[in-house]
Amino acid sequence: MTAMNKTIDELIGVEPQLVKLRDEALAVMSNGAGNYEARNRLWALDLKPRFERLVGFEAEKAELSSSEAYNIVYQDFVQILKI
Repeated sequence: MTAMNKTIDELIGVEPQLVKLRDEALAVMSNGAGNYEARNRLWALDLKPRFERLVGFEAEKAELSSSEAYNIVYQDFVQILKI
């Protein structure tokens, strides 16, 4: 099954650290995340560098090592953080 055929929860469930990272993003939003610039800065400087090691071409797990998996999971984070 390709990444395109998997749900966001199936993709994120493959990598426990990605689950943790998503939980961090959700926690930021539930605790009054600030303005767009603050959320975007958090994403760019903290979350995204860790994200990119877990999904996409740098991912260790085959299910997450495609551009399709990256795009699906990336869009989920964008929606969560409203960036």
